[in-house]
Amino acid sequence: MRVHFLGGPQMAKLQAMLRRSLPASASRFSDHSARLADFEAAGLQTAIERADIVVVELSALGDPGQRRARLAALCDAEIIALPEIRLDGLASLELEASADGAVLHGLDPLMPVLSGEDDRGVVLERFVRGEIDMQQGARLNRSLAAMRALEEQHCDLTLVGVIEALLQETPVLYGVTAPTQTVLFRCFERLCDDLGIDPDPTMCWDPVFTASLALSPGLRTFTPWDVRAHRLTYEADTHWYPKAAKLINRAWALVHSGQDHADGALSPIALYA
Repeated sequence: MRVHFLGGPQMAKLQAMLRRSLPASASRFSDHSARLADFEAAGLQTAIERADIVVVELSALGDPGQRRARLAALCDAEIIALPEIRLDGLASLELEASADGAVLHGLDPLMPVLSGEDDRGVVLERFVRGEIDMQQGARLNRSLAAMRALEEQHCDLTLVGVIEALLQETPVLYGVTAPTQTVLFRCFERLCDDLGIDPDPTMCWDPVFTASLALSPGLRTFTPWDVRAHRLTYEADTHWYPKAAKLINRAWALVHSGQDHADGALSPIALYA
């Protein structure tokens, strides 16, 4: 079985789990933005053509229909499409790095306070005391709805239900696009069902392998007020306060620098470093 994984870091972790579960498989991973439909990069088209199965990541921020159609036109392989896990709102503020700069999630609800206050310290004090409505629930619901629509229209595997089942009981994200190992294991189980194979049952008990699946966390403030807003049963990040100070400083600098900013796809405002 020749399986080619196509997408971002989440897909690289799924490939690692397949290699662990099925060592004889000829699996390969190519880092390719889930937003793009251009597969003509050197070597990428040839690799796709040789695969029996292509597991591809689709993003709600791109044109998932075009990405899937273009891929189908390039190869005869079976295509299994998964949604990119991209969830805004679990943490009040988060700086997400990207190739174009960065996005500060949570800046929208913070804007009225930043614009109407002359003292940055007052903004920070109000934020850390949970006095600013960061609209966590609405933001997370909007993200889940976008992901669900993506699944219904373009994907073969659905992951929103996995996330919703785990959300209240255990951490599901290290960052907007960084699911925890628990979520990755559940996603892999779904993929194994589709491939007709059994996942290695020892993976989740291997501390070294589990640690190797950790995705890079974003700079975010996962506060006690986020825990309360989402009615979670686990605790906030122990280091949320110093991260809050950093992100409030970044937001303040942007708003008071005179730079233009525009709404992003799910609600964030672009913040270019």
